[in-house]
Amino acid sequence: TKVGMVGYCMGGTGVVHYLNVYGEAGSDGGDVPLAGVIAVHPSLSDDGHGPMGKIDIPSLFLTGGADFLTGPQAMAKLEEDMMMGSSDDGDVDSSTPWETVRYAKIGHAFSNWLSEGSYDERADARSWHSMTTFLEKEFGLIEYETDVPDEQVEVVNYTDGMDGNHPLTGYVSLPEGMTEGELLPVVIILPHDMSIYGGPGQYEQQRATQVARDTGYIGFVADIYTHDLFDFDCEASEVEELYHSNITKYLSRIHAAVDHVKTMEGVDGDKIAVIGFGFGGSGALYYALSGEEVDGSVKAIASFHGELAHVANATADMTAAAAPSDGSAWDSGTTGGGGDSAWDSETTDGDSAWVTEDVSPTWNNDPTTRRRMSDSTQPQILIQ
Repeated sequence: TKVGMVGYCMGGTGVVHYLNVYGEAGSDGGDVPLAGVIAVHPSLSDDGHGPMGKIDIPSLFLTGGADFLTGPQAMAKLEEDMMMGSSDDGDVDSSTPWETVRYAKIGHAFSNWLSEGSYDERADARSWHSMTTFLEKEFGLIEYETDVPDEQVEVVNYTDGMDGNHPLTGYVSLPEGMTEGELLPVVIILPHDMSIYGGPGQYEQQRATQVARDTGYIGFVADIYTHDLFDFDCEASEVEELYHSNITKYLSRIHAAVDHVKTMEGVDGDKIAVIGFGFGGSGALYYALSGEEVDGSVKAIASFHGELAHVANATADMTAAAAPSDGSAWDSGTTGGGGDSAWDSETTDGDSAWVTEDVSPTWNNDPTTRRRMSDSTQPQILIQ
């Protein structure tokens, strides 16, 4: 069918109630089952009744991280209800898609341009895009297809100067048609897999190629521990644990990548993004949480399926950082229907960013070495 339902504020609450009662397609007695439903800044509670039966209607929930009507406990209850409602006899491995998206530091009624003091143009635009693409998919107007590129990269050897010129092996992918003298944004990819045989893995190299092909930006795969595999003579997972327990070293590797790309020909040194996958997604979060140590040239940070349990353990003793709490925007997208949700109430709620005491090496205080982040240059942050 091509019938959907969207609700705002109290209407969004109605969408949640509808799912709890009539979540199984066609169970409301109507002739046309719903293709999908969307709740925009609904009012939720953490003690409401859950689903009365199965939920197999694709659902999207768009909420503000600072909305007192969708606090962490209420969102946790919503996700628990959706996982149980879309399960088969308690099995949460369901094909019914559902998503929650949080816009940090955003309050209630962010989409209502008639609500003075509540409307947020950025959150409205991003939530509208999420809603329209969600409906396009559920209406059968678009299909998601994976177009995996063959890796087209060149090896880049560089060093971490703050760690005794530790050798690093990265990869760069340039967009086709790039002209001499042209300056382009660069996307630094923090990898999940690294090997003694060739540095960051094939997946990350393909992602760099995809960045160059689809966006026209330069894709750069950073290295974290390739040469450590030689030094420690152990498995990659063991080296990763060392970096989770030594955030300062992890951040040093990220700083080295940022510093290096700014020296590369064709790079616009004021337009840098840092993204990471898996282990690299954890690194992106560590970097985002490092407050003033984020280079002022970094305009965006994104973490994809980062290892949040590791990050939570490694940052248990963190204290609030003043700088990121002003002006930076956090989005958190979580997808259900295929496993556990992955949003953290401390970060996705957006009330504060957190930074460890020991992630500010003295060499970062030298303005000739690195540009420090100012309030006007704080990056946009995405957690998925």
